[in-house]
Amino acid sequence: MPQLMLNGWGKPAEKEWEWASQTGLKNKEYPWANQVPSSSRDNYGRNVGKPTAVGSYPANGYGLYDMTGNVGEWCRDWYDSGKYGRVLRGSNWAYTSNRLRVAYRSYYPGGRASCYGFRCVGVQEGLKVISNRK
Repeated sequence: MPQLMLNGWGKPAEKEWEWASQTGLKNKEYPWANQVPSSSRDNYGRNVGKPTAVGSYPANGYGLYDMTGNVGEWCRDWYDSGKYGRVLRGSNWAYTSNRLRVAYRSYYPGGRASCYGFRCVGVQEGLKVISNRK
């Protein structure tokens, strides 16, 4: 069982998040492929001014919503070896379009803000778990 999972549920590892955001295909710049971002695909650039309900924008190829924009998502990995903050992936509603790329990563040391959140993931028995652990 991956680190920081409780009864098979928890935040995704950074590698798990990135794989899911690209729908398993490499070299995608955005969750919806390599097309230029638009307000019909994502909540970003303060175009709405706050987080929106999940499902307000189209899902990616795996049926996952809001992989970029809306709220930046904490992963269970530390940003660096200094353990200053958890990795954040996915940008948020206040950031500009250049941060919507699936490769974008940042960190947040903690606290509350309307532009950060998390996604719970579950481990299904018999599936290979992608992890950054060596």
